Amino acid sequence: MNSQAINELAIKISLKHVREDENKPKIYVFPIKKICDIEVTVQLVRIANTKGIYKLFLEIEANHAHKIAGSDRIPITLYENYYDKPDDVSIIEFYKETLISIRDKIKNFKFDKLNGKLVEKLEEDDKLLLELFEDCENIEFNWQECCCCKENTITKTECEHPLCVLCWSNLKRGTDDDYNEMIFQRCPICRNELYY
Repeated sequence: MNSQAINELAIKISLKHVREDENKPKIYVFPIKKICDIEVTVQLVRIANTKGIYKLFLEIEANHAHKIAGSDRIPITLYENYYDKPDDVSIIEFYKETLISIRDKIKNFKFDKLNGKLVEKLEEDDKLLLELFEDCENIEFNWQECCCCKENTITKTECEHPLCVLCWSNLKRGTDDDYNEMIFQRCPICRNELYY
């Protein structure tokens, strides 16, 4: 991407953030549909404190995988990062540097199936831990085998079946006959509806 295009996008996003109502969150949603074959929502949120110090918060969520918190369904966060604005950098330059950093991160992302996260480098620690403790019969790890791909994961459906985020995002969607909309998926084990 050339520097002119980066400049234009930095100006567009920063102006959008400035023009929005002060009482609303300052959010820019990137037009990115998938990362590592997972349907995602990628958003950049501007946070400013009372002294006018800016931070940008990048959040990438899985579109069709949720965890349950009480009675709420919360999208699974695949990646998040804060970017602090240095005092000696203009707002446009800050947005420009942040956009370049975001592009470089996304370009290098890999999907960590075990932890259900996008990472820049896959760690081998979990495989090494398995080997280290494989003969210990008195311990149990906090991960289970995904019911689809058979790889280790800590992600579960609301019906408590192990399902990695990648397999979850690739489940077929069912149709609500009343509205003729694709609004749910089915658990591969018990066939319960997994709404999103």
